[in-house]
Amino acid sequence: MRLKLRTILLFIICSTVLHSQDFNIIPYLMKIERGQKDSVLLELESLKFKHPKDPNILFLNAVLTENASEASEAFERIVREFPNSRYADASVYRLFNYHSIEGNRELSETYFNKLKNEYPESPYLRIAQSQFDLLKAPEQSEKDIIKPIEKKITEYSHTIQAGAFIKKENALALKSQFEKAGIFSEINEKNVAGTIFNVVYAGKFENREDAENFLMIINSQFKIQGRVVEIGK
Repeated sequence: MRLKLRTILLFIICSTVLHSQDFNIIPYLMKIERGQKDSVLLELESLKFKHPKDPNILFLNAVLTENASEASEAFERIVREFPNSRYADASVYRLFNYHSIEGNRELSETYFNKLKNEYPESPYLRIAQSQFDLLKAPEQSEKDIIKPIEKKITEYSHTIQAGAFIKKENALALKSQFEKAGIFSEINEKNVAGTIFNVVYAGKFENREDAENFLMIINSQFKIQGRVVEIGK
């Protein structure tokens, strides 16, 4: 699983209500989501100087930190020093992902339980649960793990278009990544101006809001730029 909730960004933006005293980093998260990371990096040092103890700026800095170990230390600081800050649950989720990737089951379980017990309303909990189930039950087949998730929604109106590929093997590779994370996925062919594309879809959602919320996670985890689409349109 190559993990990391538009990046952990549209999801964060959709699920965030800032405290009045917090510095609003949503415009910067939106810039990162639009591929303007370098622009945000140019402003980051000034923001850190002006707001040295603002947990939101600390979170923005952690998101922009490319070294995974250093980023995890930054997220740990947020969780440790600012457990009630607006991005604390996102930081716990990032730490769960980091230790899952590193293969440290003990720490990944610790952070999963922290997310579950201390942030039970977090929108990150659902995706973390499916990943945690996968980690805890490696002897099960992927189909067995995905099956309970699919049963939750039998009729759905929205999904996420995750990618479109001329080469089918590329589409199959992305579909496989989703399924290993317990996410429903399918491939449909689409004729665009005489060229056949293999379009990968991920997730089943009863409404656009749920799909938009999940889009942040899926874009961040799988390094894609997906978009929400309505079934049949």
